[in-house]
Amino acid sequence: MPVTITIDDYLPFASDQGDTIYARVGEDKSIWGPLLEKGFAKFHGSYEAIASGTPERALNTLAGAPHQQFDHPDITVDELWEKLVRHGEQHHSMITTGVYGASRFNLTPNNAYTQLTTIELSNG
Repeated sequence: MPVTITIDDYLPFASDQGDTIYARVGEDKSIWGPLLEKGFAKFHGSYEAIASGTPERALNTLAGAPHQQFDHPDITVDELWEKLVRHGEQHHSMITTGVYGASRFNLTPNNAYTQLTTIELSNG
């Protein structure tokens, strides 16, 4: 059921850094990210309530989307690839991935990423 959340445009800043504490202002100076996060925090009660949240919780709150979680150690690389292709290209699902802890691919730990498409390279 849709819910209207009203927020102001005041954002929490770190006084010593001159930047927002949580979601960052875009390189183009856009503030939709921090404002969306503020509304999300207000919906859940506080910024503290959404700390260390999960991508599936965010998608469920923002879009009402159901979710299915796959932990990659529990399935093979081929099974994961098949799921990504099937859900992304065939079902047009919203796909996110989380990085929990250190990453060998230089991704930010404890962060979520959205998959825009699945592409198989010619070398496999």
